[in-house]
Amino acid sequence: MCERKVYKDNSFCQIHSISSKLNSKSKDIIVLGSGGAGTVVYDKKCPDLAFKIGHAKINKCGLWSIEYKYYVDICKNKPQTTFSHAKLISINDFEMFDNGCIMSMERVINPIDANATYTIQANFGQETVDYKHEQRGRFLGIKELREIIKAPLEPYVYDLGRLLSSIIFVGMNDCYDIEVFLGSGDVRSTAFGDKNSHMLYVADFDLSLPIKKFDKKTIERIVWALQAVPYFPIQEVDKYLYNSFEKGFIDIAKTTEYLNEALLILKMYNE
Repeated sequence: MCERKVYKDNSFCQIHSISSKLNSKSKDIIVLGSGGAGTVVYDKKCPDLAFKIGHAKINKCGLWSIEYKYYVDICKNKPQTTFSHAKLISINDFEMFDNGCIMSMERVINPIDANATYTIQANFGQETVDYKHEQRGRFLGIKELREIIKAPLEPYVYDLGRLLSSIIFVGMNDCYDIEVFLGSGDVRSTAFGDKNSHMLYVADFDLSLPIKKFDKKTIERIVWALQAVPYFPIQEVDKYLYNSFEKGFIDIAKTTEYLNEALLILKMYNE
């Protein structure tokens, strides 16, 4: 089931309050990052939420409204979206304004620096890599992720496989052009998380599509999603991580009517 962070008695964390604080340039608002798509901030009074701010002239609000709709559509199908080491990032709300839009979502704490203005992009398909992309964040490979997590990676990629499979075969979304982040601690309950624990987050569904049937085009889009960025383990790079990821992907597919489709997707992914 999808999760939402609800502040029943705290108006500080509602979108309308954030909008007012932005207009008044309140010191409660901390900028986490700014780029071509807009600005991401958090409010000191609700530090476990992030607010993605889009301006009308940037023309991203239309895409973000689609992303919010697709997130709601996924949730309506009731997939499991939280596992021990991987989860679908929670989107709480979205509102359009005359001069832009705001999306309220779960904040992912950077495991290297809680105040960093970039995300950690987890690349389980590359043995070693460390570079920062201006808009997408800092990409780290297997070696670098091991140094941060300081624990076996197999449980993480197993849960990543389960999460992906759950979104595809239960949530009925093709996960096209998604991103995979590494976060620190349980940001749902604390400001800076527990640095001894880590979580993988799957996010960014603005270019994805709901699945009506698993036809050739849908299968190809899912395979592209797996191959486009090396977020997911590759057999030739690390067979042990790949085997764990594959097992997780199949374990969820077995609980649905789409096991054959899952096996085909993995076969095409490995070709």
